[in-house]
Amino acid sequence: MGGREITIRVNSGISVISAFPTGNGAAVATDIPMKAILEPSKSKGAFEYLIDHIYSRLGGNRNVNFRILSEIPQRQGMKSSSALVGSMLLAYCKFNSIELSREETLRAGSEISIDAGLSYTGATDDLAASIYGGLCICNNNSRSLERRLNVNRDPCIIIPGEPGQGSNSFGQNDFSWLKTVYDRMWKMVDRKTMSIIAVANGNYMGHMSRNHIPYSQLQGLNFNICGINGRGPSMFLMYDSDRIMLKDASDMRKRGMNILETHITNRGALIHEKKS
Repeated sequence: MGGREITIRVNSGISVISAFPTGNGAAVATDIPMKAILEPSKSKGAFEYLIDHIYSRLGGNRNVNFRILSEIPQRQGMKSSSALVGSMLLAYCKFNSIELSREETLRAGSEISIDAGLSYTGATDDLAASIYGGLCICNNNSRSLERRLNVNRDPCIIIPGEPGQGSNSFGQNDFSWLKTVYDRMWKMVDRKTMSIIAVANGNYMGHMSRNHIPYSQLQGLNFNICGINGRGPSMFLMYDSDRIMLKDASDMRKRGMNILETHITNRGALIHEKKS
């Protein structure tokens, strides 16, 4: 197997329904990328702890190292942990010729995320959006993808904030007061209601994490929808057209704001293998 290099490209995402209150969640993919590059190696690398968790579940040849090339800011609610687990899992399976169904992939990735301390709920919805694209509506308790919907390739601006609270510590909050409304939101979510529900979700989760929309920074902009991305601290702005999004992006940069331009995407993980 020497001389093989396997690259997996996966997505970032926006929270539509956080799974903390009920275990049911939804996320939509954005095209901010993370790449996991696997190379055969007997030496230990930075991601050995995740290789250990993957190997303990799937077996195979664990003599590999990973390089991660990511444009996804960490601890922003932008699914960087799910992208990391998903990309490494897919690359490891490709390297070892391990074939997993979609259900098996989501279960393995969700449970690895919990075991490695990267997620409180398993973040099945985030994992699904990262590796399958589109709007992914999931039952995180059963690690299952209930529905995956193609959505419009809407332009977005992401505004990162100061790195926030991790999933595990945030998951210790009392979410019982939100159970009824989150049950209703999950039953209502589809491609038409997605953006409105994402805003409501950010209002609730942002309240609990003390992340709020800085409206003074957004005056004069022309977005359609603005919300906290799950518990935050990142925010998302959604647009009808690239022209309007790019104009706002230019204005925001002139104001000294740190932003990312992106689009909602239906594209799933991309796999590239190079042999020497």
